[in-house]
Amino acid sequence: MIGLLPDRPQRGESGLRDLERVAKAFDALFAKHCEDVPQGRPTGEKALQSHLISEAYQHDRRLVSINAASKDTDHPVELTFITDEIPVPTETGRIVCDLLALRVDGGRSTPVLLELKDARMLKRLVEQVDAYADLIDEHAESFERLYTAVLGETVEFDAETERWIVWPAAGPGADPREGELAKVGIRVVSYTLDDGGYSFEVGIDRPRCSTCRSPKDVVPVIHGEPTPQAGERAERGEVIIAGCMIDEDSRPWRCRGCGEDFGSLGSGTQRL
Repeated sequence: MIGLLPDRPQRGESGLRDLERVAKAFDALFAKHCEDVPQGRPTGEKALQSHLISEAYQHDRRLVSINAASKDTDHPVELTFITDEIPVPTETGRIVCDLLALRVDGGRSTPVLLELKDARMLKRLVEQVDAYADLIDEHAESFERLYTAVLGETVEFDAETERWIVWPAAGPGADPREGELAKVGIRVVSYTLDDGGYSFEVGIDRPRCSTCRSPKDVVPVIHGEPTPQAGERAERGEVIIAGCMIDEDSRPWRCRGCGEDFGSLGSGTQRL
């Protein structure tokens, strides 16, 4: 039993196994475990999580605020909330997700992991989202069964897990880290909180390969005189240095998985 109250987000009780008793005494149990209890250590992360889940339950599981914000980008999405706080055992203990969603736009059926933070702790956040997304991909059939059970319809993934992070905005406009994170396959959502509630801005997305449809191995192609930093990134496999000449055959993206160059110059060719 989890409460989504703004002043006591994510307060609740586990171990409620007698469902008949829960149904009969729901109001009293909810008041005891979710309302008439101290919040404990307040965290913006839990408040954000409760807000997104509550919103999804009011809109047929759609994450409407994030979906609407994505309409201002070149790659809008339709995300459907699945569940939260699913622990998965690992060799060193366990790892827990913040939100699991399904991307259902464009005929695709793609798992999406959203990790939430109320502080801009980049390294830790990237490690968390990468580790859990890798587990989803490793155990895709099990997660397909979870998604199927929640939605009541068969879900079969057609792509690897998309990695998203949701954290506080650094200021007005685009997030200063969105380009950097997009190049490693992570999409950024920045949020602000004021008296009117939450507002979101969705960052750029790494495109899918036009041939194999995977986003994981796609890297930007750099045109122009490369800087020493660009050379270092190329050695790490983060970018492709294509030379100084740009012509009608130049492409802004390359898939290292299948070798396909794709896209148009207007969709992100980089000149350094």
